[in-house]
Amino acid sequence: MDFRTCPACQSSVLEDDVEDCPFCGASMSGKPSAKPKSKPQPSSKPVQKAAPQGGPANAAAQKPAGTKKPAPAKAEAAKGESDDPFDVDTTAVRRAIKLAPKPIKNRTHEVKCPMCETVGYMDPTQGGKDVQCCNPDCIVPVFKSPRVQVEEKPEAPSKSRMPLIVAVSVLGVAAIGAGIFFAIQEEPKPVVQDNEPVKKTDVDTKGLVQTSVKDTGPKTYTEKEIRRAILQDIVEITRIQDIGRNRNPAMTTQLASATFAAAGKLTEAQDQLKLLQSKGNAPNYYQILPLVEIAWQQLSRQETAAANESATIALEKARQMSKYARDSHDAAIALGGLLVALGRAGEAEAVISQHQESNVKGELSARWRAAVESRSFDMDLESILTWHLSIPEPLRMGIIETLVARGKADEALAFAQTTQDVASKEACLAAWAGRQMIGSNVSAGVVKRIEELASTEGNSPSLTCRVYAAVASATLAQNGIRIVDEMLPKAETALAAVNVPPGPLSLPSKKELYASKGKPFVGLPNPAPAKAAALAACDVAFLRLQRNQPEESWTALTKAMGFARHMSPSPSAATAIYEECGKQSSLVKRDLESVLGLTNQNKLDRAFAQYRQQCQELSQLAGEHLEMRVQLLRTFVPLGLRQQIWDYALASATATDVQERQPFLDTTLPSLLKVFAKIKDENSLASAIDIAYVDRARLEIDPVDALRGTAERLISTGKWKDASEKIKSGGFRGEVDKQHPDRLDALAHRVSGYVMKTASIAESYDFLQNLYDGEFKQDAFLLFAGKSVQQGKASDLWNLVLKARDLNAVDRAATYRGFVSAFGPESNSLPGGLGVPAVPTGAE
Repeated sequence: MDFRTCPACQSSVLEDDVEDCPFCGASMSGKPSAKPKSKPQPSSKPVQKAAPQGGPANAAAQKPAGTKKPAPAKAEAAKGESDDPFDVDTTAVRRAIKLAPKPIKNRTHEVKCPMCETVGYMDPTQGGKDVQCCNPDCIVPVFKSPRVQVEEKPEAPSKSRMPLIVAVSVLGVAAIGAGIFFAIQEEPKPVVQDNEPVKKTDVDTKGLVQTSVKDTGPKTYTEKEIRRAILQDIVEITRIQDIGRNRNPAMTTQLASATFAAAGKLTEAQDQLKLLQSKGNAPNYYQILPLVEIAWQQLSRQETAAANESATIALEKARQMSKYARDSHDAAIALGGLLVALGRAGEAEAVISQHQESNVKGELSARWRAAVESRSFDMDLESILTWHLSIPEPLRMGIIETLVARGKADEALAFAQTTQDVASKEACLAAWAGRQMIGSNVSAGVVKRIEELASTEGNSPSLTCRVYAAVASATLAQNGIRIVDEMLPKAETALAAVNVPPGPLSLPSKKELYASKGKPFVGLPNPAPAKAAALAACDVAFLRLQRNQPEESWTALTKAMGFARHMSPSPSAATAIYEECGKQSSLVKRDLESVLGLTNQNKLDRAFAQYRQQCQELSQLAGEHLEMRVQLLRTFVPLGLRQQIWDYALASATATDVQERQPFLDTTLPSLLKVFAKIKDENSLASAIDIAYVDRARLEIDPVDALRGTAERLISTGKWKDASEKIKSGGFRGEVDKQHPDRLDALAHRVSGYVMKTASIAESYDFLQNLYDGEFKQDAFLLFAGKSVQQGKASDLWNLVLKARDLNAVDRAATYRGFVSAFGPESNSLPGGLGVPAVPTGAE
């Protein structure tokens, strides 16, 4: 095809209908052109740098004189924007800015040549100027670059108001059209909720968070609205990778997966689980809790094979769990409960045997899982239930309570009955009975089964006592005073039948100790029955003190201490014979030589080493039993009996008979007594404690006790913020956290639980948000959300969450998890709040 050729510059011209050459401006017909070579006048459509209508007068004076011939309409429309790439003067080649073939400093904006399509790079500020293609073979190398950013400088206002009227009209029509468009959409796109809060929000009837025009004050949100908004937003917050806004992205994803599963959305839960599996830095055991929740939902749908497959995968992940992290204990309890429900109790035993710890960490996990699984969401409540005062096997008890909460009471009872340790078995059976009494609806069948367990012939009196005490404790926590007053006498009657001798065991002889190598409990009787009796008596004492009956309480507590002392010899006596091996080794060897009939020196030396090793084990065992007694006594100090406990501790520590002596002054018991003596203004008790330490090193107050005392005093006067500041002072990476992390978490959970029940939602939120970061905080926000549902205040908390600027993604996801845990799957109705159990008439 032949193109038209300009008679002046001989350039080929593509357009057929132009009158002037676009390169040199000459007339294509060879006749003189009336059009100047300068840029054409702007069309009615605005151009970026053209003077607006009514602009400066000198704009016209800068143009060449002469009469302008109007351009045809088609050409005018094509050139009106001055965006035609060929609309440049050939003389502009020397002035054009040459594009860089590669991005370099300040030349980062990509531009494509309209002729040869070669890509070049220019300074973003050079938009709208003549540029030269970086391809040396380009036929038409100069073209006008597109503008990168529109930045119009304000000009003098037009005398006519017509443009303003037109603009306002256009905007109005656009707004109305947008409103109609979104109104007819079946599923409007939700506003993303991450850590950037929505200042003014509303929720439509479908539960999606939407931006509103004006703030009409707090709105009351329904469960359906909150649930739908959560399930949309929780996916978005898992995408936040900034460590400042999401301190643990893997944990956020774990919570998202578990939340979807708890809501019955298994496809979405699996999607989030796959995302969690793709995170290379996420510990494998993070997958256990989502897998367990998915399996429970599968089990509820009668998909037993799928539930077993999920459990098997979780069991494989459990092989890599840390034995020291508290969340590993949580995962072990959750997985163990699922395995028992699936008829795989042996595998559950294997899981908890690897992580079983009877210490603060283990007990905290047991209480935490019970609070979540049972939907009490109340760590303060969990701390005062009698079966939680001292837990011989925390993970086992956690499994029992999980099964009861999941509606698997039969499986829980069978699992508890297989427990080998007597004290642990009775504690688990008490938990089985008590947990079933927590809730607003207790059936006659449940009460009958508990009564049968308590009265079964052949049961130990301590078991009967603990079961009745558990029922009384559960109902007392829910203000069921009548049932408490019926159950307590039954518990005391059973306690009176306990035949464990009070007082310490006698020290074994040197021959007996030497021969105890390889024997359990250093050759002493099994301490479990004495421990079970002590815990039963403690249950009664604690309930009596809660009922404001200090004399009856002290009687039972004294009995508990007597039973507990029968677990082993006096710790002072056991320590004395171990120290004797170092201070008077020759005398000990002579005695061993005599009682064992040894004549060979080598045999005597080996016998002495073995005897000393057994003395050390006996001393350690007696010390552990002393610590148990200390912890039991400490549970009573905040409630009362402080003077009685101090008198008992002082008398035991200063007894002249080493067989009766208990070194309570070297424990944390005096520290807690003094802290609460100061709080309660019991000055005579505080002075007595100081006097006892005159001849000793000054009494050092335990740092966690000090935090607890100060926090409880501040909370009692409603100073929530000050209390959280005090706990925070020992928190994340502080000295107290480094030395006593589990005790600090236990304290924070206990105090937070009380705050959630007594303070407003806003005050509770501020209290929690002010505390230290870490695992505690996400656990606390989960409980907070669940508790708000139980209290009927979910909407109040949701309003705060929508506006929260400082809620980390992990804590936000945990809050969402708490809401959904309390709501349950969408097909379920809201769980009832804690109330007086509806015990049927005559069932007692």
